[in-house]
Amino acid sequence: MNFKKLVPAFMAVVSAASLFGALLMFVLAVPAAGATYKRVLEIVIACQMLILAGLSAYYLWVIRDAEP
Repeated sequence: MNFKKLVPAFMAVVSAASLFGALLMFVLAVPAAGATYKRVLEIVIACQMLILAGLSAYYLWVIRDAEP
């Protein structure tokens, strides 16, 4: 099996899942957090997931021109 053909699909799934998870965390988890450290931790995790989604999407955009 040629795994090079699966990389763009895998990156698209990672990007979509990270974006969905970050948005879900911002909408549901952050307002309901009680302690300050818990709120800060959830905001940091959500921001990291947004960065992961952006980097995955950027990677897909960069390799789009390299493949035939």
